[in-house]
Amino acid sequence: MTASPVLQISPSAWGVFHDGVIQNIDGTIPGNLVLTVEIGYLRAMFEGEGSAFKVHLMGCTRMRYSEYDEEPTVDLDRIREREPEVLYVTSEQPLVLDCVMGPLELEYEQMLVTLDTGVPVSEQELVQASELYWSRWRESTRSDA
Repeated sequence: MTASPVLQISPSAWGVFHDGVIQNIDGTIPGNLVLTVEIGYLRAMFEGEGSAFKVHLMGCTRMRYSEYDEEPTVDLDRIREREPEVLYVTSEQPLVLDCVMGPLELEYEQMLVTLDTGVPVSEQELVQASELYWSRWRESTRSDA
């Protein structure tokens, strides 16, 4: 899968998946992976039914999860079983995501994102949806006080 430059996603965009749980990993390393990231609140900002995004990593050469108090693993089945929950981007070069239970390291050539229905989503659309969600959330917490 090769996408137009408009649909290519930068490593910093992983931050929009705050609280997203990596529920499934399909593919092989080296090669292409498809991660299912369950994040209902962000997915609800887009049209159609669904609760997740598909993150397509082309040319993936590394996925390493270092759960606290455990030996780091590159075994995709073990990572899938642990369902890492993304918090934020710790580093873009190399790409390190801080997850609830420890860091997840990724190396790949290209990243594309689709809704769980298969509809492509641009980085701009992801960022705008995330900003709108969190803006509404802040407003609702102010009015509840």
